[in-house]
Amino acid sequence: MANKGNQDRISDGDKGRMAMSMYDMNGDGVVDKDEFRQKTKEMSKGAPIDDAMLDIAFSMNDVNKNGVLEASDFEAMMKMSQAGGRGGKADSRGPGGPPG
Repeated sequence: MANKGNQDRISDGDKGRMAMSMYDMNGDGVVDKDEFRQKTKEMSKGAPIDDAMLDIAFSMNDVNKNGVLEASDFEAMMKMSQAGGRGGKADSRGPGGPPG
């Protein structure tokens, strides 16, 4: 009998696609800087977030530096968060947490 626990696990790729779909507000398959800012601020529930910090987080997570976040960028974020994030500190605030 196969180990059902492994079958129920969600892959980093699936987590990345799910996270990206939350941020991809216009449904074009990528997340631009404006979408990233808007959704991150929405998810902060009124907590102040500095635009310069959001720009840094966006740039750090834009792996191929093409100016948008793609599914592969979100997948990389998921892998980093499972590995403890940047600097070994996990950040539960979602993709693009502050640099560590």
